[in-house]
Amino acid sequence: MTADARLMRAVRSWRRCWATVRDARRGNVLVELAVVGSFLCTLVIGLCDFGLALWKQAEVASAARAGVGYIAINGWNQSAAQTAATSATSLAVTASATTYCGCPTGTGVTVQTCGTTCAAYGGSNAATYASVTTQATYTPILTSLWGGRSSVTLTATSVIRY
Repeated sequence: MTADARLMRAVRSWRRCWATVRDARRGNVLVELAVVGSFLCTLVIGLCDFGLALWKQAEVASAARAGVGYIAINGWNQSAAQTAATSATSLAVTASATTYCGCPTGTGVTVQTCGTTCAAYGGSNAATYASVTTQATYTPILTSLWGGRSSVTLTATSVIRY
């Protein structure tokens, strides 16, 4: 047998061996695709679900701002402020508007009786504030990513001094 014949025989043998390995690996690729593909699909659906929840939360917050915006322009009118808040979005939101008096502090507003003076604020009278709170319900696509809850309540509050 010549060297060329031996080389050709070795090449044929190597090709048969490689074909066997290649055929055996085809099943592995399919299994790996199934595992990785299902993980990636779950990840993408979870990201879409979270993004949709963030969008709805932004809509709820925007509705609350629309309610206090109405109060800033037109003055206190509870039912009109609530209507302005619910009309500001296409979502089914509920709105509640309240008014109260308070004194500003370093961390927020301390509720006071209207007409009282604010000692910590230079002795001026307590200011009048209006608050609009909006709520909507979000139903997740993948409830397992939300702790098994079938619905999540989204809430936003906006406050204005008027």
